[in-house]
Amino acid sequence: MVGDIFLVWNHLYFIHGMMAFFLAHILYVRALGFDPLKPATGAVCFMITVVIFKCYLPGLKGILVYAVAGYTVIITVMLWRALAGVRITGDPNRWTRMCACFGAVFFCISDTIIGINKFCFPVMWARALIMTTYYAGQLGIAVSTFNIEDEFSLRLKNEDTRQCLLWGKHVDGSYQKDKLALNGESHQAKSDKNL
Repeated sequence: MVGDIFLVWNHLYFIHGMMAFFLAHILYVRALGFDPLKPATGAVCFMITVVIFKCYLPGLKGILVYAVAGYTVIITVMLWRALAGVRITGDPNRWTRMCACFGAVFFCISDTIIGINKFCFPVMWARALIMTTYYAGQLGIAVSTFNIEDEFSLRLKNEDTRQCLLWGKHVDGSYQKDKLALNGESHQAKSDKNL
């Protein structure tokens, strides 16, 4: 969100926005982890990135050369980690990992359009394309935080709580019945004594 706020003023705070998103991507990379590593996937991602960065380079001046290079590296690492995490079979969290992958790809598309539009040539419908792919990317990353194991544990916990509450009511009900039965027996015992 901080990056979005900075990027509202395209020219004034562009580097500040990049720095905010740079930090966000570090957190994304940390969340995605490095297992499995899949270096071949990383190599392909970086080859594509080098080509894109070469396209940007003629339009970059001064500190932007280093800032864009650094940002390009971190978003590429984020994309690599999201792609590497996808497992088609044998993973109960494959859908969340696929959402992370979907989010990372669309985030990269959005940033690539920003770069082309800013440093290479004007892109038709740039704003619409950038925002659509950006929000699709953020949605994918947000949905990827949903974990089936956590959901299962939460449901199990809620089910246990519900069962305990029902059991508690059942115990209370049984207790009441037992109490009534004991009261009935005591009345019966008293009447027997009176006879």
